[in-house]
Amino acid sequence: MTIRTRASALLLAAILLLSPTARARGDGATPAPGESQPAASSSAEATPAPEMPYKGDGSGYTYITTDERDREWEEDIVYLADTFLHYLNGHPKLIDRQCLVIRADGDTVGKASMTREYLYDPALRDQFIDHINALILRIHESSDSELLYGCSEAVALLGDAHSNVYLPQDEMFPLGLILLYTDDVPDAYISAAPKGDEDLLLCRLDAINGVSVSDIISRAAKVIPHENLYLVQYFLFYDTYSKVLPCLMLNCDLLRYIGVLGKENTAEFTITEGSGSTRKIALSSCTKDSLSEFVSYTSPSDIDPSISLRLMDSDPKASGWYRIIDDGKALYIRISSCENDSGKIVSEAVEAATAEDGLEKVIVDFRGNSGGTNAASEAIVAAIDSLDVSGGKYVLIDGGVCSATVSFAVYIKRYCNDVVLVGTPAGEPANETFQTSQFTLPNHKLLFLMSILKQFYTWPGYDEVALMPDILVGQSLEDYKNGIDSVLKYVLSR
Repeated sequence: MTIRTRASALLLAAILLLSPTARARGDGATPAPGESQPAASSSAEATPAPEMPYKGDGSGYTYITTDERDREWEEDIVYLADTFLHYLNGHPKLIDRQCLVIRADGDTVGKASMTREYLYDPALRDQFIDHINALILRIHESSDSELLYGCSEAVALLGDAHSNVYLPQDEMFPLGLILLYTDDVPDAYISAAPKGDEDLLLCRLDAINGVSVSDIISRAAKVIPHENLYLVQYFLFYDTYSKVLPCLMLNCDLLRYIGVLGKENTAEFTITEGSGSTRKIALSSCTKDSLSEFVSYTSPSDIDPSISLRLMDSDPKASGWYRIIDDGKALYIRISSCENDSGKIVSEAVEAATAEDGLEKVIVDFRGNSGGTNAASEAIVAAIDSLDVSGGKYVLIDGGVCSATVSFAVYIKRYCNDVVLVGTPAGEPANETFQTSQFTLPNHKLLFLMSILKQFYTWPGYDEVALMPDILVGQSLEDYKNGIDSVLKYVLSR
């Protein structure tokens, strides 16, 4: 089943639900030093707009705050803006100069054309500067978390997942969530709960404080840098830094910033139980240090190892490994991060598989792999292409597949014979601003990333908003209950 047309239409409809990406909340801004306070005026007289302190033209900046806390935030916000608007090394969409563009348009991996092109968007630059000014003018009335999310919102305007601000988890609701699919529609299910609340496991989460999960995703998209909503979904539901912490979907600072939660630390969760009945429960938030003991759903232990959900994460410390599964009929290669030795791992896997009698399929699993280096592309393609199997070659992808991992999947699809992409849409398109530099806010010491002056096209002419699977297969609730990986089950039974 080909899903490109339908998935693109669904994504477009979801994007149309997004609220405006920049909001100024500085109505009561304090005048800059030396600026006179405007006289009281009649209600019919228009209030003059405050002067915008940040010009974004490289000229010297005059700080307008005096309070120590406010000045530190002002310095950090100006530093972030100056980094993105630097006339030589700023973001490719925000500076008026040519950028290196690399297009992998050859008939083999590594063959590419390089040109210099303009990616500059002056309207986007103006929007970015306007948002920075609105952020500066509301420093005094904003909390630290509101200013941090305001910085992330400014970066999200660029539509570039490689440019982002690290969002810490300080206060959260103590649940674990996972996306499970009915046909091609994902729903949020509770996969972990505090000890004593085991009855919540595998209930569907429908809303928080009356705001539907789909609406929360749409609202959150304005502060999470992305090229498509598949990455937003993955980023919200799967914590890539720790398997212990609840996901960003339950981060109280985020929920407050997007209007789902107020100052209170208790929220009403609407859930649907397995019986189909709906009920509402109240949950209180907690800090990271006071997280109660979690209980996760435990599936049966007597599962065929070849289709077990545990297989993908059975060697979590390794960047890649391989196994012969399905009674010798399939080679399974797991690449969880793209490293310099990824090519060696795949080559060794293929070499071991050639000694097997009856090998029919090869499966390369990239799910949840957010990237790294694509230096091993040629070696991986050569190794996979050398295998002659009667049952097909499969590459597994999902919303966590980003950056270099997208290029790995694309190159295998483009340059190897009879390759089928299976899973759910990737978190990024096949063509993206690629390399990044890392920076740190000078006062709050928070990390942020910015794409540098290079645009990389791994599949020129492929214009989908995401790298799309040839066959859409999402993890089903029924299989999850039984500990079965729906994607592997499909591939092995195909």
